[in-house]
Amino acid sequence: MTPNGTEYRPLTEEENRRHPFYGRPHYRPGLLFRCANPGCKKEFYAFHSKAQEIIGSNRYALCGNKECKRIISEIRRNERIDRALEGTDPWTDGLIVQHVWRRDKGTCQVCGRSDHDVNYETGHKVDEFLGGLFIPDNLTIMCYPCNRLKPPHETLKEYEMWAAHKQTLYPRLVNIGLNDHQVNAAIELFREMLSPRFIIRINKQ
Repeated sequence: MTPNGTEYRPLTEEENRRHPFYGRPHYRPGLLFRCANPGCKKEFYAFHSKAQEIIGSNRYALCGNKECKRIISEIRRNERIDRALEGTDPWTDGLIVQHVWRRDKGTCQVCGRSDHDVNYETGHKVDEFLGGLFIPDNLTIMCYPCNRLKPPHETLKEYEMWAAHKQTLYPRLVNIGLNDHQVNAAIELFREMLSPRFIIRINKQ
């Protein structure tokens, strides 16, 4: 077993004999590794030098399937996040964002949206221009409308009071009977009205 728990075994005598290089003077048998994805039962062969490289490092052995690569990538990411939470690894900006997405489960923490009809962003609770830090406790997942329509907050308490009252357009527009298309159109209109270029245009008139 490798340092990260990947199982491997030597070739059986029959498997060894079937190897195309078997019997050659410098032939050194490799090893059969089990894919590191817990849901995959496939074994794959690694030549002797490659096998020793895998065993001596902390790398995962993968069968090459795209889904296995995705799952192992997620496992690695979660391991890095867990180490950062424990204080054994440093935080990076990318790791902070990944942690926030994992913690909030990709759901807007203001209006509760989780559908795929809108984009989601990592938003600041205390705004950056007001001194808000890029740390997990000051970041949260918000849908695009909530993040764009969120008023400036100087403290976490201000943000929490605003979020607790769900003071966003989405739930209020749904409550008056608009469908998703109408809600998104109305939100886009309000967002445009709150944009600096709209305010400048109005002031010029």
